[in-house]
Amino acid sequence: MTIATRGCPSEAARRRGHAVAIGHPHPATLDALEAYLPRLRQEGIAVVPLHDLLPP
Repeated sequence: MTIATRGCPSEAARRRGHAVAIGHPHPATLDALEAYLPRLRQEGIAVVPLHDLLPP
């Protein structure tokens, strides 16, 4: 497990096959995420709940 406080989660996802990004549901954060989601989808990156990455 790696914990990084800098860098781009999408770069980590491409390198490792997964990444975890944490954001708080403030209006500015939600607006930024909404704007960024199309780019992530275009790059083949899915945003999923954390429990989807955990083993059963």
